[in-house]
Amino acid sequence: MRRLPFPFPSRQTILVVIAACGIALAIPREIRLRQTRTELAAIGRRRADLDAAVVAAEAEIRRWRDQPEGDRAARSRNLAEGRALEKQLAVIDPESRWATPPLAEREWDPKSPYVWLRKDLLPSFPMSPFDDHGHLRPEVAAVLTVDPAQVRALDAAVGRMVAENGRREVARARTTDEHLPGVVQHGGPKMTLRIDPDPGEDARMRQEFLATLQGTLGPQRAALLEQTAGSWLDSKIAASGDGPKTFSAGRNPDGSFNVSIQSGTMSIGAGGIRSLGQHIPRHLLPFFSALEDATGNSGQPAP
Repeated sequence: MRRLPFPFPSRQTILVVIAACGIALAIPREIRLRQTRTELAAIGRRRADLDAAVVAAEAEIRRWRDQPEGDRAARSRNLAEGRALEKQLAVIDPESRWATPPLAEREWDPKSPYVWLRKDLLPSFPMSPFDDHGHLRPEVAAVLTVDPAQVRALDAAVGRMVAENGRREVARARTTDEHLPGVVQHGGPKMTLRIDPDPGEDARMRQEFLATLQGTLGPQRAALLEQTAGSWLDSKIAASGDGPKTFSAGRNPDGSFNVSIQSGTMSIGAGGIRSLGQHIPRHLLPFFSALEDATGNSGQPAP
């Protein structure tokens, strides 16, 4: 058997193979190196962002830490300027000293001619806002800041309703022998006047009264006046109950009078008064003219 010679690769071939292996090994390493560099760059950007956020947060903390001191300084400057202006204004307009509400909800200033009140307290004061003629009392107009034009309009409208109610009561008034307690046992001259109710007209008059208040003063002040004027409204404009109004009067030997009045659930009694006009409405006084003459005979008022 003949041995054939083994063909050894040439040197050039060996070099080519070695170079190829080196390239094959270098490519993955280059890829990994690039990835690492990319990741490091991203980490660097995130760190820069975090550093910027920390710097901003520290600046904000310093700003909030310094703000109270700045606020106190600004508040002190404003307070000083305000006091200086108040002094100047007090010289020009002395009343301006009392134009600022007190710091406390209820505070009594002996130097001030005024007091501050909550609006919801006004209806609790036992005061009739209108007089017997239906005119708004000046002190009530001042508290509610009702201007003169509004006062004139309100006086005219409410005064007309008071007069109309008086005419209606005179037309329904009747004398009776059913005297009220306090007069029934009276031994001298006495008389009693009874006014039967008129629910339909009373309801209409009350609605007209409220509409007048709202149209002149607005809903809030109208509601305050309506609450404050409850008993006055029953007496002078329209009764709220279904029962009659009864007025009894008796004359004493000394010329004074005992008077009893009942209207719905309200009862009033007085003795030793010198004039019936202190308790009897003016439009009903003519019914009692005979009693005032001590004749004991009642008379119907002239139309």
